[in-house]
Amino acid sequence: MSRLDYSRWDNLELSDDEDVECHPNVDKASFIRWRREDIHRRRQERRDKIEALKAEQMMNAALIARLTALEDSKELKDGASLTAIADRFRKQGRASDAERQGENPPFDEMIAVLLLQVQDAFNAAEKRSGGVAEPAAWLSDNVRQHREKLKQRQSEAATELAKLEHEEGRTMTTENICRDGFNKTIVNKDKSASAAKMAAKETKKTAKETVEVLNPGYKDAAQKQVSATSSAQGRPIKRSDNDNDDDDIYIRTEEALEFAQTTALPDSYRLVKANLWLLDDAIADQILAEAFEQQLADNGKMAQCYVRQAKILQYCAEMGPRGFEAFFQRLLGQDTRARQVFDEDVAKTYAHVQSRCKIIRKEKEQERERDAKRNELAGGDPNEPIEIAIPDNASDYDRKRAEAFSSFPAPFQHALLSGDLNKVNEALVGMEDEEAERILQLCKETDLLQIEEMEDDGEGEEAESEEEVIADKAPSP
Repeated sequence: MSRLDYSRWDNLELSDDEDVECHPNVDKASFIRWRREDIHRRRQERRDKIEALKAEQMMNAALIARLTALEDSKELKDGASLTAIADRFRKQGRASDAERQGENPPFDEMIAVLLLQVQDAFNAAEKRSGGVAEPAAWLSDNVRQHREKLKQRQSEAATELAKLEHEEGRTMTTENICRDGFNKTIVNKDKSASAAKMAAKETKKTAKETVEVLNPGYKDAAQKQVSATSSAQGRPIKRSDNDNDDDDIYIRTEEALEFAQTTALPDSYRLVKANLWLLDDAIADQILAEAFEQQLADNGKMAQCYVRQAKILQYCAEMGPRGFEAFFQRLLGQDTRARQVFDEDVAKTYAHVQSRCKIIRKEKEQERERDAKRNELAGGDPNEPIEIAIPDNASDYDRKRAEAFSSFPAPFQHALLSGDLNKVNEALVGMEDEEAERILQLCKETDLLQIEEMEDDGEGEEAESEEEVIADKAPSP
């Protein structure tokens, strides 16, 4: 059995930890406050020291580089040359403050001050000994000593900095226990300004209209603009005079039909680029509905083509009016992963179309069988009763309906099976009122007929009820 490891919390530094012990004579709340202030003060001092050491390291590195370059240049010959070099560094430091570190002077001015110290030491040495035998060697050696001191200090600062950074990283605080995974900034543009810019741009357009948006990533605005222009574009398909059933016609324009029947991706890209109004979910739904019709007509190859083209429009519509270019680039590029994912989605959608069409065919076949059987029974002798065969595994509900149907007069049975409202009314008219009311009540209780009762309320008048036959649900014999 694994054991939970809580060792990582040993370094957790809590400034407000109340689980501490203090002297009984010391107020615990005050002790916790003093302890918190001390922890925060030491933490801030440590961080200030780290920043100071980093700045000192950068400064020492710059000074060491300048002293090394000065020593290698062989310009230090005597006291006069040293004075000229110091003046040059002083002027350079005053001319530019780019390398100033906080309140510290620029690096060149620091070098000038250091050279003045070397000059004072050189003058003192001349006075003591009556002159320096080799001024150039003496000056170079003195500059080298200052450079070595800076290097030694650089090493000490690095050691101290590493120690402080280790101490800073050893404890876990609210500032270092977490880090930013990512940052994201979203700027919402003014819709009114965007609309004004679009209106100004449209006034400058020529006769050729191009769908443009200021922000292609804003799907809703782009989709509304494309939908608004889609109804006004495209050539409607010419229908023959005999083709009067518009309910079975889904694709309405020649451009959409041409795109739906296109099998090559480059041709699809060309059509979409020339007709941006095709990037609409309504067009994709039209093509997908036509795919169902083709599958029901046993034209599976064309149905699969329609499904693929509908999916292309759906993907492009999701990516915006100008996102279709990136979509086609991925499908036509060297990387086959995007094409593989797209083909899998098309195959999945086409499989769904196939399964739904099988169910639709089965339902239509069952409906035709029921109609044929109903017509066969209704077309017999209207005075001959119809017997209902009740299977052994029938439910109580079905048995009750069959018994009710068998109790009806033969003319009413035939009228009920015909599904004709006029025949049902004629059969009821030929009955006595009590018998007709009994039959209608029994039909209502067994759901053989759906009857709506409409009552007209009035003061001092009896309510009249009108019974309307909605649909027949006669049990199958």
